[in-house]
Amino acid sequence: FSIMKRVVLLFLFIPLILFARVTIKEIKFQDLHSISNDIALDTLTFDTGDILSEKEINSAVKTFYKFGYFNDILVKVNSGILTFEFKEKPSIISIDVKNYKTQDDDKKELLQKIGIKKGDLLKDSKIKSAKEFLLKSLEDEGLIDSIVEYDVKKITDSSVSLTFNVQKGKEI
Repeated sequence: FSIMKRVVLLFLFIPLILFARVTIKEIKFQDLHSISNDIALDTLTFDTGDILSEKEINSAVKTFYKFGYFNDILVKVNSGILTFEFKEKPSIISIDVKNYKTQDDDKKELLQKIGIKKGDLLKDSKIKSAKEFLLKSLEDEGLIDSIVEYDVKKITDSSVSLTFNVQKGKEI
């Protein structure tokens, strides 16, 4: 499961934007849950009444991505109404490690050290760090050539379960 950042800018009436210099009448945010509308508005370098600029919109989209909460952002302009549609990253509602640390106390300690917990947003960087931590732990225990894979299972549109599958390597 790989989350790819992608920006899709959909401008309705592009000729109007480029040639008529559309004035922003209203700014809307759809499917925005991780940050408030007020914070989103404060993030923008423009406001209602300003003349719309593609450069400013691109900058706004990049800034929103820096928050780390979004997989996709769609921007629409229609009759002066600027709408940002967000697809937020899902949150992790369960996490498990299979075939490693079978005792409950050991597994609980491992999950605390792994760097991912319930409620975290699903981020490739966190998964990579957790995978590296598991491989290092296995190596520290004398198990070489171990393999750690992970599986992300969609539970709802906004939540997933994350499972790390460990294949222990040879003992040295």
